[in-house]
Amino acid sequence: MRGDPPGTLHIRWDQSGSGSIRCTLRRPLGSTDRWCESTTDLTVTVMEYPDPVIFADGPLEFCEGDSILLRTIGGMRSYRWIMDGDTVSTAEAITTREGGEYRVLVTNAGGCDGISDPVHITVHPAPDIAIRGPRVVCAGSRVTYTAVTGSVVAYNWTVGNGIAEPPSDTDSISVTWAEIGGGYVRLVVDNGFCRALDSLAVTVLDSLSPVIVPAGPHLLCEGDSIQLESDPVYTYYRWDTPAGARYTRSITASAGGIYRLYAESGDGCSGTSDPVEILVHIPDPPRITGPTDLCIGDTAILSASTGYRSYLWSTGSNERVITVCQSGQYQVSVTDLSLIHI
Repeated sequence: MRGDPPGTLHIRWDQSGSGSIRCTLRRPLGSTDRWCESTTDLTVTVMEYPDPVIFADGPLEFCEGDSILLRTIGGMRSYRWIMDGDTVSTAEAITTREGGEYRVLVTNAGGCDGISDPVHITVHPAPDIAIRGPRVVCAGSRVTYTAVTGSVVAYNWTVGNGIAEPPSDTDSISVTWAEIGGGYVRLVVDNGFCRALDSLAVTVLDSLSPVIVPAGPHLLCEGDSIQLESDPVYTYYRWDTPAGARYTRSITASAGGIYRLYAESGDGCSGTSDPVEILVHIPDPPRITGPTDLCIGDTAILSASTGYRSYLWSTGSNERVITVCQSGQYQVSVTDLSLIHI
């Protein structure tokens, strides 16, 4: 096919393989009827457009956290993996944990491009799971534990140091705890694609031993308070306080005296905590001694009463005794030996 401009040739190669082009150039030799000729040959390799295919080393649907290897034909000059329209890799093969539509664009040694058909990967979320039930029980008690989860098609419960009542393939299970010590409740669930596991450590006691946890020192200044709380595993709370009974998991204590907690686990198991004593300190206020009248130019010595750890006068002095020469009102704040500020 003659090209434009002269001296060019446009060729359409219809099949792959090896071809050749021969070009002969003829020029007249002066004013004679003779011609000069020169010939050159060009060998052409015609390559096919590549037709890449994606091969998956596993199912195209899997659980989150798992992965899959995607690969394609080898021997290409370059690769470009595309997920949902974005380039994600230029390697010959990729490992992915993400769902989406995947294609691969390849370029062979001749610069010919080819793109694969799409492959769709679906990643299923693992089921959320939690076991609800008491973590502190009494030996011989019968307790029900319930699964808190989403869409699940299969349940599998196992129990340690306890006797599980059948069936064990529903969303709850009843357990009779046999002996004092440690135990556990374990649940594996399956949503059809993914599994998830939760385990609950259980302490089996002869009786409950609730513990009172103060949110600070037991020694209070008059007017202050302290938070007392206990473990959230119990189903019933009764505080015995100097101000009467309270029935919440935590209380605010401001009165001095003895505090105890009685708790139940909901399975007939109960117990009482060790006592906690709250002390309310009422310190003696300091006294200032010294003259209340003075003449111009004179000074006065003011003394705060003894028996305190530190002093702070309205003048900024930290001494127990100060000397003043100006009229006015003077105050002193003290911290007693129990570190309470007055």
